[in-house]
Formats: sequence, C-alpha cells, structure tokens
Amino acid sequence: MIEKKKKVVIIGAGIGGLSTAAVLSFSGFDVTILEKNNHIGGKASLLVKDGFSFDMGPSLLTLPEWIDEIFTFCSKNPRDYYTFKKLSTVTRYFFSDKSHLDVKSNLNDTAEEFEKVGLAKNQFLDFMRKWDDIYSISSETFLENNIGFNKAFLSGAFKWAKKSSISDLSTSMSIYNKKHISNNKVELILNRFATYTGSSPFETPAFMNQLGVVEMIKGAYFPYNGIFSIPAALNKLCIEMGVKFKLNCRVENVSYAKKEFHIQTNNDTINSNLLISNVDFFTTQKFLGRKIKVNNQNLSTSCLVFYWGIAREFPSLLLHNIIFTSDYKREFEEILKKIDSRSFNLHKHISKMDKSHAPDGCENWFVMINLPADVNAINDVMVKNLEM
Repeated sequence: MIEKKKKVVIIGAGIGGLSTAAVLSFSGFDVTILEKNNHIGGKASLLVKDGFSFDMGPSLLTLPEWIDEIFTFCSKNPRDYYTFKKLSTVTRYFFSDKSHLDVKSNLNDTAEEFEKVGLAKNQFLDFMRKWDDIYSISSETFLENNIGFNKAFLSGAFKWAKKSSISDLSTSMSIYNKKHISNNKVELILNRFATYTGSSPFETPAFMNQLGVVEMIKGAYFPYNGIFSIPAALNKLCIEMGVKFKLNCRVENVSYAKKEFHIQTNNDTINSNLLISNVDFFTTQKFLGRKIKVNNQNLSTSCLVFYWGIAREFPSLLLHNIIFTSDYKREFEEILKKIDSRSFNLHKHISKMDKSHAPDGCENWFVMINLPADVNAINDVMVKNLEM
C-alpha cells in the first residue's frame, strides 16, 4: 500500500516560502503555496513600467552559498537557475563635504581606501578581525544550527559570550566605534549597519558590529537580471519539484480540528496536515484568531521607497550608494521621536550592472529614506517635501 503524502500549505510566495516549498516537495510532501498577489516574489518582487525595471525590495546579495544550498539539496545545479558575480565595490558612501569613500568586497582594499581619510590600515584590519571571529561563532551557533538547550548550542553560546566583552554588550555601536576607530567618516559607515535591523547606532549594542562582517569580509554580489532572478529561479525549481500554486489567494482565517488545518481563503477552504507561514508573526496570529498583547515597546525605524526612472546617466554613482546627512545623530533623534524633518539618509540603488533595466541613456533609481515607524507620520506633505 502506497503511503499517502502529507499535505503542506505554505502562506506566502516570497523567497522563504519558495525555498521551503522546494525542499519539502523534494522530501516527499504534497505542497501548495497560497499567495495573495498575482505574482511570486514577496518583498523581492519586480516592478516593470515605461521601459524601466525595479527590484522592489532587497537590492544587495550576500552569502549566495546559502541560496545555492536549496538547489543542491534538491539535486540541482544552482548555476542552471541563476548566476551572479562578485562586486568589486559594494557601496559608495557620500558625505556632506561632497567627498566619498568606497567599501570593497576585499577587506584589504577597503582598509587602503580608509587610509585616505587618516585611519591606519592595521587599526581597521584588527578591528574587523575581532568582529569576524565573533561573527563566526554567532553564525555557527545561532544561524547554522538549531537553537535549543543542548550541549552544542550551550557550548557555542558560552564561546560567543566569552569572546564578546561586557563592553560589546552594554556599549552602543556609536560609542564603541568612536573609541576604537576614532575617524568620523569610517564611524558613519560602520554605524550604518545598525539600520539593517531598523535600529539606531546610538542605542544598538556594539555586538551588532558583526553585521558589517558579511559585506566587508564575505563580500557582496550582483545576481544577473537583478534580485528578482532569485525568486524567479526558486519558482522554476518549485514547479519542477511539483509544488502547486494558488495566486490571488488571500488567507482570511485558519482553524485546526481533527488533526488538520482548515485554511479559509477568499476563494475556498483548503485542508492540510501541516501549515507554514511565510508572512509576519502578527499577521499569522491574526489568521489563527489569536489576540496578541503587544507591550509598549519602541518600534524599529521604517522607510519610504521611491522608484524613479531617471532620464540621464550619472557616472559618479555606482550600483549601491549611500548619501549621509550632515548630522547623523540628529537624524535618528528625529526619526525615533517621529518628527517631520528633512534630515534623512538617502539610499540610491542603481542598476548599473544590467542595461536592460532602463532605456538607453537612462537609469533606474531605488531611493530609500529612513522614516519613523508610525505609518501615520508618512503623510502627503512629507512625501512632497522629500520629492523636492
């Protein structure tokens, strides 16, 4: 007698949902993905308009070997699905005095770049080596293995705590970097990594300096055809693995009875043995009919994104560019206090690597601006001020 496959429903066709679906389908499960939009990709979707193409969310690829693992697990060659190249320059940083510095994918090259503004090469290399050691322990303990109170996890956690001093845990990134780097421009670059968690470097503990290790030591990459090529590749893999898709399918509520999940959508009711959600925690709890008490805690920063088709080219701009304000600390004070201010940090991501993403003589700009978490603070007047 052939054993019936267990049914799995995955909510959300973002990169996480697609990856999970491919692995589970290859492992013998009957997998269906429910996606509320009429396309796959989630935050890594693609916008095409008037001859311009825009990656709508993530724009920087790091640790591509982790994506490759999805394909190799399914006995496929990832290079048959998507390709990428390592960037020589990860990001160009512009300062208020109109100067700029480039962060390279090679740490030694970055150290030489920072020497231009007076930071000793060995001082920076020693700083980064320390955080690389801490990152290696963090990655092995918290990212590459299951988190649980077992011997391996506790041993790794102890090593991590021992390597990270009390000052790393209790001092802010800003204060720590001022003490150990003491170079205003390099401090700005290092402090910026706090924004990857929606945090302020003036409040975030110094141990988050390890975030910079991934880009500055491991390097950054450009996937040909943009970031959307990754969900597109995973979508192709899912189809080959037999995953079923239901697009324009919005989940309304979920119940559990008789050892099955019953997923009510805008179209019908779907039953499954297992349910995996690739949407945020609070939305998932809402599906399940659970009331979650939210403590009065500070929210992370938000952002506003513009997709601009620019009718000229700018040779001084690279693929990834950061424009710092003249007063970085004031910027975060105003963002966290929800003040309507023009003191913002602009992220300009330009598809310099693939000319097909813009008409001849043009550029496509992804412009991201840090803003307060309160969506009500993002009003029409603020948007018009920013556009000016």
